[in-house]
Amino acid sequence: CLTVLYDPNAVQNATLTGTFTLQGRSTYDVPMTVEMYPVGEATVATYEFTPTASAGGELTVTGMAPGTYQVAVKHSQYLQVVETITLVAGDNSANFGELAAGDANNDNAVTALDFSALSTSFNISAGAQGYNPAADFNGDGSVTALDFSLLSTNFNVSGEKPTAN
Repeated sequence: CLTVLYDPNAVQNATLTGTFTLQGRSTYDVPMTVEMYPVGEATVATYEFTPTASAGGELTVTGMAPGTYQVAVKHSQYLQVVETITLVAGDNSANFGELAAGDANNDNAVTALDFSALSTSFNISAGAQGYNPAADFNGDGSVTALDFSLLSTNFNVSGEKPTAN
């Protein structure tokens, strides 16, 4: 004899599959950071994940309690995007859009510090002395005018941040 007990108060976990693109790239299989903040809370994330995205720009995180969160998505060379998402138990999806390039020092802003990182590695390719992969925004293995163009397009722009009430 098998007895199944049902607990209506048991929390079922949520899964979030997010899609995104990275400005200047055509494949997106890179490490990402996903932080989930309660709405109105901007300093302490409830959940933090570091998934590697698929080449097509899809990332999946699991194990969250259902609820409404400010979801911050970032790659170390790109500006953060924040979306408010309500998760239900089971599968959920969200589109985070395009993340803007140019953040060589991963401080969520494109400034003179990023330009400095790019300029010291300009016209240098992977494997050569002085190559800085953080300044290779388009991921082609060389720091060139294409990377400069991406940085200059977003110069003096900051990424989004979770908001507090």
